[in-house]
Amino acid sequence: MISKIDLRILSLMIEKTERLLEVFQKHSREEIESDYTLSDTIQFEFEKLYEDSTRLSMELRFVFGDKLPVEKLRGIRNRVAHNYEEVSLQILLDTIEKDIPLLKADLENIVNSNQSEENK
Repeated sequence: MISKIDLRILSLMIEKTERLLEVFQKHSREEIESDYTLSDTIQFEFEKLYEDSTRLSMELRFVFGDKLPVEKLRGIRNRVAHNYEEVSLQILLDTIEKDIPLLKADLENIVNSNQSEENK
């Protein structure tokens, strides 16, 4: 059984993945690159996604560690927050395109697995 706090954090993480996907799907790469509010939104959501992941309980991270890429999110967050070697917006966009749908699905599966447990 997943704690209410972890469920709330997972829900927040799902919301952030949805916002990243929404910006990516509604705008072309060129639009995102030329509009600092869009690119800033993407960077901000990546930062917050990592910060949320660090608030998950150690128990949940242990059980679902393969589905919760906290260290990978940390690397992205550090690049964004500290502007290491200039943040490559292309890398963030590629990550949204390739990895965020998978992360969103994994997060939803974790939440759904808890609901299935509760119904037993």
